[in-house]
Amino acid sequence: MLKLLTLALTNFFLFCTLLAFSQSAFSHTRWDLNGPVKPRTSATGLKEPAPCGGAARTTNAAVLQSGSTINVQFEETINHPGYFRIAFSSASDVGFDQNILVANIPEVTASRFYTQSITLPDIECNDCTLQLIQVMTDRNPPTNYYSCADIQLTASGTLPPPVNDTTPPQDISRLSETPGDSRATLSWQNPPLDFSGVLVLQDTRTINSTPLTATAYNLNDTIDGTRVIYRGNNETLNASGLTNGNQYHFKIFAFDASFNYATGVAVSSTLPAIAQNIQPVVTLIAEQSQIATTRILTNAGNVTLQATVDDDNPSDTHQLDWSMTDNRLIDIDNADTNFTFNPAELASGLYTIEVNATDNGSPVKTGTASLSIEIISSTTTTPASASSGGLHFYSLLLLLLLTVLRYKNFK
Repeated sequence: MLKLLTLALTNFFLFCTLLAFSQSAFSHTRWDLNGPVKPRTSATGLKEPAPCGGAARTTNAAVLQSGSTINVQFEETINHPGYFRIAFSSASDVGFDQNILVANIPEVTASRFYTQSITLPDIECNDCTLQLIQVMTDRNPPTNYYSCADIQLTASGTLPPPVNDTTPPQDISRLSETPGDSRATLSWQNPPLDFSGVLVLQDTRTINSTPLTATAYNLNDTIDGTRVIYRGNNETLNASGLTNGNQYHFKIFAFDASFNYATGVAVSSTLPAIAQNIQPVVTLIAEQSQIATTRILTNAGNVTLQATVDDDNPSDTHQLDWSMTDNRLIDIDNADTNFTFNPAELASGLYTIEVNATDNGSPVKTGTASLSIEIISSTTTTPASASSGGLHFYSLLLLLLLTVLRYKNFK
């Protein structure tokens, strides 16, 4: 009896050791230790408390340029279904939810290091913060991991660019244009290295203007009479407010952190004299607790289905029709642009939402979007994740093996 008690206590101690190892030796996400913004701590498994996992502010803030566009790096050491979010606080680690810089960065299976371009707010602050969140949607309800980086924003802050940098980035590539009703849609690919943003010029004549080195231009500035219509790091642009039947010229200049400009790539677009009615494109998302998800919990509050309509005919108006949505879902707000329902009394299972957007063009065009969601009862047990339940399973197998070996030795 004493031998059995000793054996049980020994194995209990071994199990606790394995459990502690499984929770401390493996990690999830953090700002890259070698990136331009560094985490407050090297720990990567910070879950609570929000918004920074309990990590206090340090004295090693990165001094960056207000309003600049930079590439930041972060790493994920255990994959989870879900996404990442980057947000900003101007002081005291508050206001992150009101200052989201990039939302819904997709989690890529088997990827460890991520690079994301962000545009910093055009303000000055001494104790501002960049917050990284990993949202794990395989948990019920979804849970977060946090990593915060201390920064300062100043007008004279650095990216930092190299000293005496006079080398411009490569030009953009794959520039194309699509004429539409009172607009032209431009798309291109940004260069991969030494890149901060693009400057887009527009004119009704061929553009021979060239931006000046080390000069930062703003929207609606003019260069030799040619107007700046965009500055940023996107790869698409809708130039709107144009006149049908006219030809427009565009030129796009890539620039780096020192505002060295590439030679520029030009394109022209001739708008149709009589605009054709184009079918609208509809996208549909479901949000619960301000998180986009298709796995709906019955005890986590109302769900809002949000429809977004994109139409190349900017003067079109649209009528939304939700009548093809599963009739077990009851709209409780009767708003035209969204559909809100309470999942509390719904049975677990799959439900389909469908919305039609009909424009007022001639002839009338209709776009459709559908979305499948899964209702999960609050009493449903969530399957163990790879980073927790899986490790515990292997720990139990190892424990069982140790028990068998020790029992044979006691005999």
